[in-house]
Amino acid sequence: MLKHLSKSYLILRQFSSNAFSLRTHNCGELRKSDVGKKVHLYGWVLKSRLNGSFIVLHDKYGFVQARLPSDSKLKDIAATLKIEDVLKVVGTVTSRGEHANPEMETGDIDIEIESLEVLNKCSSIPFPVIGNLKPEAETEIELRKRLTFRYFDLRKTETQRILHLRANIVKKIRRCLEDELGFIEVETPTLAAHTPGGAAEFIVPTQMHGQVYSLPQSPQIYKQLLMIGQLDRYYQIARCYRDESIRGDRQPEFTQVDLELSFVSQDQVLSLLEKMIVDSWPETLASHKPTTPFQRLSFDEAMIKYGSDKPDLRIPWIFEDCSNIFNDSAMKAYGFVVKDYKKNVGLPSSGALKRKFTKLYPHYDHKNLRFFISNEKEVFGKDIDSNLIQKFNLEKDDLLVIGVTNEPKKSCYKLLSTMGHARNYLADLLNLRSQKKFSFTWIIDFPLFVESETDSSKLESAHHPFTAPIPEDLERLKNGENLDTVKAQHYDLVINGNEMGGGSIRIHDATLQRHIFENILKFPTKTLEPFLTALSLGAPPHGGFALGLDRYIACLAAEGNPHSSVREVIAFPKTKEGRCAMFSTPFEPDDEMLARYRCSFSSHS
Repeated sequence: MLKHLSKSYLILRQFSSNAFSLRTHNCGELRKSDVGKKVHLYGWVLKSRLNGSFIVLHDKYGFVQARLPSDSKLKDIAATLKIEDVLKVVGTVTSRGEHANPEMETGDIDIEIESLEVLNKCSSIPFPVIGNLKPEAETEIELRKRLTFRYFDLRKTETQRILHLRANIVKKIRRCLEDELGFIEVETPTLAAHTPGGAAEFIVPTQMHGQVYSLPQSPQIYKQLLMIGQLDRYYQIARCYRDESIRGDRQPEFTQVDLELSFVSQDQVLSLLEKMIVDSWPETLASHKPTTPFQRLSFDEAMIKYGSDKPDLRIPWIFEDCSNIFNDSAMKAYGFVVKDYKKNVGLPSSGALKRKFTKLYPHYDHKNLRFFISNEKEVFGKDIDSNLIQKFNLEKDDLLVIGVTNEPKKSCYKLLSTMGHARNYLADLLNLRSQKKFSFTWIIDFPLFVESETDSSKLESAHHPFTAPIPEDLERLKNGENLDTVKAQHYDLVINGNEMGGGSIRIHDATLQRHIFENILKFPTKTLEPFLTALSLGAPPHGGFALGLDRYIACLAAEGNPHSSVREVIAFPKTKEGRCAMFSTPFEPDDEMLARYRCSFSSHS
């Protein structure tokens, strides 16, 4: 364990961490070459033995053993020490000789204590700071305790490693964008106007009677206004807010690397992002550094081949069209093969597999999905089963996942999406997604509009209403023809099956933007009139991107694991209910606060 801990601090010692500090050295930097030096150390008790005669002191940089001489008058103080007490130690570096500990980077030396001062006591420890529990193995109670004492959890080596990884990547991103590419960092307002058509927004009451602000889902409108203001190249490490349900990859407040630039094409934005990612890639993952250009897939190609607009391309299975096997010209059928499935001990039979999958994903199109193992019972009848075996070259113990439907394209995509989830589920069963590998993919040519989930007669923006169509579809968009087939100049970056960010070329024509707001999406445009006015005052063609920093760092910190949680890369994250476990927020305001803002709450849930 000590050896593991010490390696995490290697990169930190190169900085001047002792400048402007009471200490002369940190706990991780002393070596044989320092023998004979008098040092002043500050840190926390990691462990103590023989009534305090030997103390292992630690800080964020590492740890070092301190030793009391046999005749020391400090033994009474040392005997009272507890784990995580805060100490000042003054002493001389001595060699441990044949008693050196090879598992410690400071194991060749120890500190002979001359003075010992307890700066603060630790009344109790909520959990050990040594031994990192894997988050996926945590119980709900253990997780809540970690979040309640998050400041204590921050002392763990792994937590500090992740936060340093995050800081170093952000520093490299800034260097790339500012020093090499001429971007300027600009802060945009946090107290903003409501933007229709996106996720639910938090509102902020004000002392202006009956009026509120919204916390922005993103700096979208402001960064477009910066382009109209001729700033040309903007970026921001932006705080964003969404009042929606919490998942493993979401938090109500989150951070994105937000950028926008004028006079740019889609291809140029993608190349810029590839450069930014490669240039900021962490040294600890050098062997996994991506090569450019990243693979590109159209939305339709991704759905038909993988059943997802964010496919994990580390999984080797690709869907094949097998519609011609079924005696129905209207039938569409797709399948993929998992070789030697039954040779894996402990995996469920085809029937049990269907039941487990249906239970895990109850809202998907299960009635048209089949799991077919070649040497088990018939699925479609002898002739069709035989043709499927021949079509897919099935051998004994192979598993065929097949979906069939005679529904139109929209329902076909629903079936393909179900198959995509089955693909991921099976890959998880076979541990194909836990491999330390990164697969980068651009998804392009999304639909500009999709059918509303609540009203099939209405259209919604597939991403947001500021996205420009591809040039070939511009006239159809203006004329309102076949709007559900209009393609967008939108692009998503997918890593290991997770969407890491997205962007688009924007609409810069005020007339077209108003047409989309009013005639297609039926938005009230009152709050958007200043933006429409700005577009009419010489807005340049422009585009941009937003990289979800939390999600991206979580993927890198977990070395490609797609199930990593963004909670682990945020210093003070919220619980799955969106609450702060430390301070029990959000809170119920008292009467005085409500009166100040002239607010009241309804008793209805």
